[in-house]
Amino acid sequence: MRKIGKAFGRSLKVYSSIFNLTLGFSVFIFCALVLLPMVSSYLDVGSAFLRFSSILYDMTVFQAIVFVLVSLISLAFLSLFLSAIITTIKLKETLDRFRFEKVWNAFPNYVSSVFLVLLLLSVVSVMIGVSLESMQVPRAIIQLVLACVWLPFVFAPQILILEDLSVRGAMSDSWEFVRKNLNALTAYIVLGIILLFLLAVFEYGLSFFFTWEHKLLSIVIVSIGILPFLQVFATELYLMRYPLQHN
Repeated sequence: MRKIGKAFGRSLKVYSSIFNLTLGFSVFIFCALVLLPMVSSYLDVGSAFLRFSSILYDMTVFQAIVFVLVSLISLAFLSLFLSAIITTIKLKETLDRFRFEKVWNAFPNYVSSVFLVLLLLSVVSVMIGVSLESMQVPRAIIQLVLACVWLPFVFAPQILILEDLSVRGAMSDSWEFVRKNLNALTAYIVLGIILLFLLAVFEYGLSFFFTWEHKLLSIVIVSIGILPFLQVFATELYLMRYPLQHN
């Protein structure tokens, strides 16, 4: 628990130190969040989920093409965002110019690799979701199954960039890290739930005064606050693997 507290404290310091850069990076996640409602039929606690029955029965060929294109663009923006945040933290630990240039030159590879991780998980999620939906499995159970698909790989982007591993290596290492550090995963989930709950309460309160503007404000808060901080926190949680990093 003490390590989790240290990781949270370091996250606050790192987030505040890179806040100006985060404002620029938030453009990527803002675009991704704006696009997400186009490929989903409803929103749940601020996160978009697919109504898989629409894919099976309701879509025309044109709608399916648009769905795929918008999904890929959204994943590309999300990949840019994640890579930018994690790479910035990595560069903060870099003291020599040669290392800085090496990391900077590797950035396009980081983005493409993170994109592949997200794409793979998304494809698997859609396939599982379609299968379960066709069997008329309750939606709550479907969401739980999909969460189990994603959670073991929460730290894959961090590992991919910080360790310079391949997609396969990062996903495998993320699985091992989560298996051996369930407290880190639990801390990440708990903080995410708390932040999203506070956002939902905030948005609900504003709904009495606005018609749609409060939803846009929520996207801005998620873009510059919640998601960047969660990624910083995930990075610091992963760095608990190296005790000297937190001394």
